[in-house]
Amino acid sequence: MACTEKDETLSYSCVDADGNSYKTVVIGNQVWMAENLKATHYQSGAEAYLASGSTIWTDQPVGMRYYTHNNLNYFNTYGYLYNWYVIQNDNIAPEGWRIPTEEDWQVLENYLRANGFSYDQSDSSDMIAKALATKTYWKTCSLEGAVGCNLSLNNATGFSALPGGYRTDQGTFYYEKEASCFWTATRDSATNKPYRKVLYYDRGELFTGSLDVKSACYIRCVRDVE
Repeated sequence: MACTEKDETLSYSCVDADGNSYKTVVIGNQVWMAENLKATHYQSGAEAYLASGSTIWTDQPVGMRYYTHNNLNYFNTYGYLYNWYVIQNDNIAPEGWRIPTEEDWQVLENYLRANGFSYDQSDSSDMIAKALATKTYWKTCSLEGAVGCNLSLNNATGFSALPGGYRTDQGTFYYEKEASCFWTATRDSATNKPYRKVLYYDRGELFTGSLDVKSACYIRCVRDVE
């Protein structure tokens, strides 16, 4: 699989309100965080609360963060899972950055298709997930072009998506080792549920779906190349 190399000549500082610094990667005319968000505070100084159980997570319409599988040992690898109230209620993105909209993700997808990052190198292909996923942690599979097939071919963009799965609005964790699930800042006009972007170990496409605002996904922030 051949592909266009990511731009190594530009770098952008990305520091959240807690002082956490993130790796970044330039992809086309966008700069993306190459790590999941770990912020505990909004730019206003208010805190996104660390939830300790499914009851407070489900019942409270406030911004919450959670450890994957309720286990601190997952934090250094995956960062926090956040409910969508974190995005709705305040600005948790690092200064100068934003929570990506559905349009931001579409710009990324279109760039990957047009610049040789699809598995089959077609500018009309949806097989772009391998170019976004890390070479490690993923469950393996034998389906050619899927994220979990031949992990050595992954991560051509440097986006480094990790398979932490997600958390439902009822407090159940799903798909650890099998999926990366990221919030967008955009709601589905038909259901009013926010969109999410998902990479699955046994698929080559970047999936678009929606979830209840009380569910929890990871966050990657974006900004434009200056």
